[in-house]
Amino acid sequence: MAIADRYTEPDTRPAFVQWLDTLSPENRATVDGWLLNPSISNVKLIELIRDDDEDDGFVGYKASKDTVGPYRKKLRAS
Repeated sequence: MAIADRYTEPDTRPAFVQWLDTLSPENRATVDGWLLNPSISNVKLIELIRDDDEDDGFVGYKASKDTVGPYRKKLRAS
């Protein structure tokens, strides 16, 4: 290990954002579509992303409305 590699900055992004970045491109596109879809409630979205799907390589995330709601609002505003 090179001396320059001994320290890396900690990832200070929210855990939800870190999780999103671990998704495959296909799964990320699907979840982003759900996040942007106003007809999907926060409760339903939380349900959709919670469970793993080993057949698709999807590792779920146990989010709360306090995580999903503000993130969706910020995403829609950008």
